[in-house]
Amino acid sequence: TKDPSDVAWAIRKLFAAVGYEPSGTVFVKPNLSGRRPITEGENTTVYFMDGLLTVLRAHGCTVVIGHSSLLGTRDRSYPFERVVEDAGFRKYGVLPHTALLDLDTAPRRDVAVGERVYSIPEAVLEADSYINVAKLKTHMETGVSLCLKNQMGLMSGSERIRFHREGLDVPIGELAVACVPTVNLVEGIVAMEGNGPHHGRDKSLGVVFCGTDMVELDAAIVTRMGMDPAAIGHLQAAARLTGHPLPDLSATSRDADWRLDVAPAERTLTKGQRLHVMPTTSCSRCITALDRAGREMRRSTAGLLKLARASLMSRETTIIIGKPRDEDVPRGRVICVGRCACAGYDGEAERLHACPPAVSEVLGFLEARL
Repeated sequence: TKDPSDVAWAIRKLFAAVGYEPSGTVFVKPNLSGRRPITEGENTTVYFMDGLLTVLRAHGCTVVIGHSSLLGTRDRSYPFERVVEDAGFRKYGVLPHTALLDLDTAPRRDVAVGERVYSIPEAVLEADSYINVAKLKTHMETGVSLCLKNQMGLMSGSERIRFHREGLDVPIGELAVACVPTVNLVEGIVAMEGNGPHHGRDKSLGVVFCGTDMVELDAAIVTRMGMDPAAIGHLQAAARLTGHPLPDLSATSRDADWRLDVAPAERTLTKGQRLHVMPTTSCSRCITALDRAGREMRRSTAGLLKLARASLMSRETTIIIGKPRDEDVPRGRVICVGRCACAGYDGEAERLHACPPAVSEVLGFLEARL
């Protein structure tokens, strides 16, 4: 349930089942990725964090809750203070033996994985234990957002942008080697289905998962969601790099009672019948710019009519953000927003070259073309 005392009871049971007993300093990485209006399915909820802290305080732990800012646009920023405030987490900064840590300013230590170097916050590496608190979400770019994907929030903004430009799968997999949680919690009391992580729908599942191996845990949850773990690129990459093969869960996947009723994400977000948006490998800067520009258009009658005409009656149009993959095939007229889309799509298109684009810039560009 959403009662923190019930959450605490469940977490105690889960910790005991995996043999984890908290002690000393515990670093906690929640999933805070929503921008107003934030739904329960986007963020680690306050009631879940309250339950977790109840358990950790009972063990006499000092708790450090760490997170970074969210990637914004040139005219909209989402600094750590706003992320904490919007999530309802500010109260944790004044509790005894509990601290909120801005990972944007925290000291870091380089950890090499093959030919790449990952800059990990020292607070994670020096804690007595590290709890990775993920949210159960579908994801238009990576299929799912669970334990492995949640660790992207440990990285600096520039590194997260690099992840998106290079392709998310391998960096997420390598990060599983560079930084290994002591234990992982995946909150699915209210999960997200459909076109997550920002345009999906909240889904009440009433489940919480726990495990010490991110590959094993993510694979089990993916299977319960009705997907093939081998089809999730970053899960495949992590399995290969960590040497932990994907478990064979084919037998249990056929048990209907074992399955979670979760609608998968699509590669294309369709508005009406004629207007399509392809996020491809875009980072949150272009996603946010386009989303906020659409919200601004809907605030005026003229803008609302433009969007309605574009989605229902005008020539079929695809808006691309991020670097398109081979399997990303746009339909109709193509509009590219952002430098990655403009450079990555070699077909005929109307292009807004900007990195990152401002909301006002995208708004004016779309109003002139839709």
